[in-house]
Amino acid sequence: MSLGSTTPAPYLRSSHQTAGRRSSYAKPMTNVRQPGQPRRKVWTDFFLLLKRAAREFALNDPLRLGASTAFFTTFALPPILIILIQLLGSVYSTSGVRQLLLNKLSALLGTSAAELVEQILLNVTNVERSRLLTWLGFAFLLFISTTLFVVIQNSLNQLWQVRTTRTTGRFSKMLKERSRSLGLLLTTGLLSLVAFLSDALLAFFADYIRGFDPNFGYFLVQTLNQLVSLLILAVWCGVTFRNLSYAHVPWKAVLRGAVLTAVLIDLGEFALGHLLVPRNLGPIYGHASSIVLVLLFVFYSAMIFYFGACFTKVYAHYVGMDIRPKKNAVRYRLVDIPEEKKRGASGRW
Repeated sequence: MSLGSTTPAPYLRSSHQTAGRRSSYAKPMTNVRQPGQPRRKVWTDFFLLLKRAAREFALNDPLRLGASTAFFTTFALPPILIILIQLLGSVYSTSGVRQLLLNKLSALLGTSAAELVEQILLNVTNVERSRLLTWLGFAFLLFISTTLFVVIQNSLNQLWQVRTTRTTGRFSKMLKERSRSLGLLLTTGLLSLVAFLSDALLAFFADYIRGFDPNFGYFLVQTLNQLVSLLILAVWCGVTFRNLSYAHVPWKAVLRGAVLTAVLIDLGEFALGHLLVPRNLGPIYGHASSIVLVLLFVFYSAMIFYFGACFTKVYAHYVGMDIRPKKNAVRYRLVDIPEEKKRGASGRW
């Protein structure tokens, strides 16, 4: 298997595929309804798209993508939390924002993992340094936090088979990558602010309806809170799919892929929260049990996120709006190169 020509690939549909391409598009999507054919049940096409997305996902070494994302998250999570606390501290109190974030981590990963993150934050913020070292430290935190998004960007580029042109300079490429990552980091902060506001509104609403029917009020508030969290996660996935990579993804595919990704991640959070968090991993991993929980959760979330990216690609092809490269980027394809014949004794092939 080798990397073939890196010239821009044509805007192909299922009836114009090139043989030998290492992608799920190598074969026409004959099982999926084509334009002009009788309409079938929506669920039939949906499960066929899931199957094709799983095949596309399996061709891109998903374990490596998920593991690299989880590994970089262990270093990027504290800087990201520190930056978010500083950004949101201009609206809320810094201590209040920190406590809200830690409470969410505790509900998601358990008390031990939240205490580990809290201790890391305290260790970083309690270091005495001059003003110059403070600015240098902030720049370093910004670099580490954006590196995680660069890793996600490279993974999306691989899944969608796009890359920058060879004429793009290294400095220009790095500047674009960091600017996109910084923009996504700011978007994460904005969505976190929306989450905090929604929590405050739901808490006020809960106090209001508590006097009418406490049981129904609790159920209603929990349901609304879950729906708001799911919506915020879907928006984050959609913004990431649309803007982070070098590919231009149609909104129709972005919306479907983002919603599916958010639902699967939310289901995974529920499963991991009930299967792993109540169990005591200390006898197995000792003091590293907290970081193991963080790694497992991020690894699962990354795998589902990249599967959602594959589904987005497959769905875009299904509706006839294939993913295209952005400016100064090209599509590429992987092709099989046949083995060359060995040279004979006479020196001829």
